[in-house]
Amino acid sequence: MKSNANRPLPRTIDDITPEWFTSALTIGGVLAGEAVTEVEIERIGFMEGFMGVHARLTPQYDGPAQKLPSTLIAKLPDLDPAQRSAQSSAFKTEAGYYSAFPADDTTVHPRCYFAGRNPGMDDHVLLIEDLSRGRSASMIRNMPPADASTVFDALAGFHAKHWNAPDLDALDWAVDGRMPEAWLPAQDAYAAAWDEFDDKWGSYFSKPIWEIAKKLKTSLVDVLTVSDDVSVTLTHGDLRPENMFFFDDVPSGELALIDWQRATIQPGVWDLAYFVEFSLAPGDRRSAERELLQSYLDQLRASGVVDYTFDMLLTDYRRGLLTPLIRMIPTGSRIDPDLPRVKEVVRTMLSRLDALTDWDCGDLLP
Repeated sequence: MKSNANRPLPRTIDDITPEWFTSALTIGGVLAGEAVTEVEIERIGFMEGFMGVHARLTPQYDGPAQKLPSTLIAKLPDLDPAQRSAQSSAFKTEAGYYSAFPADDTTVHPRCYFAGRNPGMDDHVLLIEDLSRGRSASMIRNMPPADASTVFDALAGFHAKHWNAPDLDALDWAVDGRMPEAWLPAQDAYAAAWDEFDDKWGSYFSKPIWEIAKKLKTSLVDVLTVSDDVSVTLTHGDLRPENMFFFDDVPSGELALIDWQRATIQPGVWDLAYFVEFSLAPGDRRSAERELLQSYLDQLRASGVVDYTFDMLLTDYRRGLLTPLIRMIPTGSRIDPDLPRVKEVVRTMLSRLDALTDWDCGDLLP
């Protein structure tokens, strides 16, 4: 996969012409003399929490297409200039990730056919493998523990590849959780959203969890900046169910993860802490949590990570349980409580934050 196109990048999905599509897929190594003659464009993911504009592209080719992708997913920033500017760093991160780590049978991400960017115009275009043949997941449904086990297993393999790796410092496109400035935008957004979130949803919290959430708005940078003595790896950074596809009939590669716009250098188990609070019913989490964490550690050790103990893992895990609040508070502040069924959904989501009191996460805050 290559990341430059000879033609100007499309600014909207309607600008994706057969001619540009042919050029992009040729540069990406997908086409070798073939051409796209037509392209059907279907917008997807609207109002589902994804950044930017997403579309499913169905191309027609001028020759045999058995080995060519029948559908692809296009990702572009929103057209509004302010939104494009705000989304630019996230698209840079995702393009950097796909460029650095092409997909193969051992990876947990889809193939990227093309990644193009024009930073001066905040233009970005990604053409990615369509994973809709897989089984998708959703935050509003509690994930079965068996699927959670698949997630933990897949992430152990991914994290082990980059564990304390010297080349982490060279990933200039990744968010570096070891740097305080990496967390400043999150703290600013959190603090700006807190009052509105509290007015709408504060009563849905127990008093201890409400106190934890309120304190984090002024201590987020201090609490989440990763200290030098903590093991780090490359993480997905936004491990919500909506970013997962399960493949039940594939012995190797049962899970694929999309949306690498928040790929972050931080403790690997923070991915899993984030995941359980967006995914598991409290009862399922409590009954399976330690076994899942032990299995994750066992697989890290089998992959060569030998200097990480279970106590170290639990210390990192407790702190990582605070990270879902970074997304929940700003997002919740924008949700209209009068929308149909929204209160039921929010109650389900916030109930999963019981993990914060189960693990005494309030003790981590000043």
